[in-house]
Amino acid sequence: MSEQIKKLSNFITEELLHEIDSLNLSPIEKHHVRLLLHCLQVFTAINLQKNNSSLTDEDLWSWSEKQSSKFEDKAFSELLYKQMCSARNKLEEFSKTINKDLLDLNLDDIVFLTQEHKGHEIDDPKEKM
Repeated sequence: MSEQIKKLSNFITEELLHEIDSLNLSPIEKHHVRLLLHCLQVFTAINLQKNNSSLTDEDLWSWSEKQSSKFEDKAFSELLYKQMCSARNKLEEFSKTINKDLLDLNLDDIVFLTQEHKGHEIDDPKEKM
């Protein structure tokens, strides 16, 4: 495992969690920020392993399958895959609007995204099944 990938395992540090907790956001918005940051961490780790800038559906499927193999739960794998695709699409769309690469997004960007969508419903993955 490369040193960069090892660093990613500690991406969401105690310090970052405290920083998120101190934000002037509702509890659900803070949770949304943590989830999106975790997704970014996963996307970055996948990208580092394959040395490519494009994050494909196949990449996400493979990662989801690997996660679900720990539980031997095919339904979990499919749901996780759909959720990760939804997060990727949301973050890609947002990154284009602020002229940034998806993997260059940071906490400030995610907070802005969360606040920008105040009052908007969060995608329900069950609706897309």
